[in-house]
Amino acid sequence: MSKITPIIFIVFSIILFWKYIDPARVEIKALSTTAGEYSRVLERAEDFRERRANLQKEYSSISPSDLIKIKNMVPDDEDNKNVKLILDIDRMASKRGVSLKSPTISDSSSKSDSARRAIAIDTNAYGTTKIGFSVSTTYNTFLLLLGDLENSLRLVDVTDLKVKPGENGVNEYSVSVNTYWLK
Repeated sequence: MSKITPIIFIVFSIILFWKYIDPARVEIKALSTTAGEYSRVLERAEDFRERRANLQKEYSSISPSDLIKIKNMVPDDEDNKNVKLILDIDRMASKRGVSLKSPTISDSSSKSDSARRAIAIDTNAYGTTKIGFSVSTTYNTFLLLLGDLENSLRLVDVTDLKVKPGENGVNEYSVSVNTYWLK
């Protein structure tokens, strides 16, 4: 019996290792990896909290008049601000003795783009709207009007310009601009 006992203990130890110890070791290793991932996530969360606090401090240091200028440059309300932009352009044109003809507002994305956006997550923090208008004026007055548009607080990109020559130096200018707003 003394020769069989060590063999029984060895076989019993191997079975015990395979059945209980090794699965527990694998589980402990997986839990240790998960705990490491969680600690990294917590560190990143703390970094984000610090960044958020710093950004809030910077935001609160901006004067109210500058905040109004920023909201005018890139508004957060699409519909009302686009109508306001057309009214501002009309005011600029009136200041130059010109009247706007056929102002239009349209979403710059196509229908297929909007269908794609319904499926995918839109990561842009801003939206784009196309605004079009026409004026009949001289070249120099039109340049002054574009200068006024350029110097306005609202962020716009001229995307299309069509010129129809007219008589006595008065041309028909059709302009399309993209304007931006926060989502």
